[in-house]
Amino acid sequence: MQQLLRISIEACLKAGEATLAYYGKPVHVDIKSDNSPLTKADLASNTVINKYLIETEIPILSEENTQAGYAERKHWQKLWVVDPLDGTKEFIKKRKEYTINIALIENGNPLLGVIYAPILDELFFGLAGIASYKLTNASKNKYLLNDPMEVAEKITGHTSPTDLIVVASKSHLSPETEKFIKRIEEKASGLRVKSYGSSLKLCRLAEGAADIY
Repeated sequence: MQQLLRISIEACLKAGEATLAYYGKPVHVDIKSDNSPLTKADLASNTVINKYLIETEIPILSEENTQAGYAERKHWQKLWVVDPLDGTKEFIKKRKEYTINIALIENGNPLLGVIYAPILDELFFGLAGIASYKLTNASKNKYLLNDPMEVAEKITGHTSPTDLIVVASKSHLSPETEKFIKRIEEKASGLRVKSYGSSLKLCRLAEGAADIY
């Protein structure tokens, strides 16, 4: 598991680096069959991640790969689940909050997960039954791949007892979410709402910077 963690962390870092070549520049956007956007950065990130994960000989389920049919996938006991660029809308709008996401799943349960925000240079990762971690300036840490858990900070999800912080999506704030937040506001004083893109909302929960998503 330690080796698989190192591989997935390096894949995230290198994929994030690949996306930086497109960040802040004019972006050609294709629209996929599910009406979601696709850019060259998504594809570049996906190519890098596949290069690293394919060496593990574990099947890869990626948002941008041609997928095996369910008749084949249902027999996979272990697989990688990948979103090579989560928050494409944030990326297109030149926001900082897109992420690279990789998880290893066995029999429907997560074994490890890695999330990397290239512009913020924040890395989050966790191992099931062990702990979750955060590392800032991840791309600049030369010891990271030697021992990720040694150089990163363990996070617990403990939040401030005085503030109640709700995180919500910047690009997908639905009427249902707004109603949900209003119901909380009626019961809680000192409520603050913060908007984040991509999987960073879950990361803020994990590090204790927010209470509710």
